[in-house]
Amino acid sequence: MSRRRVITVPVGEDPAGLQLVERDRLFFSSTVDGRDLVTGRLSAEPAAQVETAFQNLQTLLERASASPANLGLVTVCLAQPEHERLLDGPWKRLFPDEGRRPARKVNCYRMRPGVHAQVYVVGMLGEPAASFEIPGAPSSDVPGGAGLGPLVFSSALAGRDPRSGAEPADPEAQIRQAFSNLAAILKAADATWDDVIHVYAFLQDRPQRQPILDKVWPEIFPEWGQCPARKAVQYDALNGGSQLVQLQAVAVRGQGQRRDFTLPNVPVHDTGTMGAALGRYLWSSGLAGNPAGRLGTLEEQAEWAFRHLGVLVEQAGGLLDGVGQVTILVRDYADEPTIMERWRATFPDAADEPAHHVAAFGLNPLNTERVQLHVAAAF
Repeated sequence: MSRRRVITVPVGEDPAGLQLVERDRLFFSSTVDGRDLVTGRLSAEPAAQVETAFQNLQTLLERASASPANLGLVTVCLAQPEHERLLDGPWKRLFPDEGRRPARKVNCYRMRPGVHAQVYVVGMLGEPAASFEIPGAPSSDVPGGAGLGPLVFSSALAGRDPRSGAEPADPEAQIRQAFSNLAAILKAADATWDDVIHVYAFLQDRPQRQPILDKVWPEIFPEWGQCPARKAVQYDALNGGSQLVQLQAVAVRGQGQRRDFTLPNVPVHDTGTMGAALGRYLWSSGLAGNPAGRLGTLEEQAEWAFRHLGVLVEQAGGLLDGVGQVTILVRDYADEPTIMERWRATFPDAADEPAHHVAAFGLNPLNTERVQLHVAAAF
């Protein structure tokens, strides 16, 4: 019998419009958007969508007997970078206690027509978050990171000197500073590099910056193939500015030695690791549908991506009912129905499925991948 619990809030005529998935107190939300809960309609105004999305998140948490204080990470998705200023009011109202705010990452990318804002979260029932800051950094409404039980989440960490606020012009110096800032958050949270289970690296110019990332990475994680899961992202929202990198990481404190996994028929990932586990927690790198390096049709890619998800979970010693959240990266939203057919084949019971979020964002612009899965699980 599955130990996964799925909580839903209807939106308009959609009975499962908002979804939160909990297993052994750890919970994840699917996409929480700004639709009116009664009518199901979206306002045309970005500010109204942001406000309603945060209100809907609070409603979903209440339905699950959780509170905003139980959140460790809030990921906010926006259609335009300039809309980030719209977060200030809703953020402070939902998290009035400065010492109990979760980590936050804002992702700006192309969304579906008419959609301006979406949110999804990670939390733990019965655990209040504790905020962490980088020493010397100016105070901010968003902490540098947050701890939640054994879990530690960083916010978006740029390569900015915390005291001067300056971003080095040299790309390598800026990437090194970003990792230095992450190290400061880990230290504040009583965690180490050995506790890191996943790292997102958002790069302004991935083809130019990833070689630098790959140079710095083994200095921190020296054993290739024995390191956190990692996803490098071409992040166009940084174009035109001085900021070249953002890191967002997850760590698990006090859970012993990190275990790392590869997939036997998938070309080796940049770091040699396709997924990492600490204790009962598993985070993956991007799981694509490319057996033996061949990228086939959309149907083939979707089939193999979900096969790889199952293999990774099996290697980690778990079952599919331990999967809590899947971020589904797509090339085009028109591909979503085909991908979700494979989702339903993998998770046939809508009342017992992971949370998920679909984004046309993050795929490598230099290949023909059309779908990639990023998995978080607890067994």
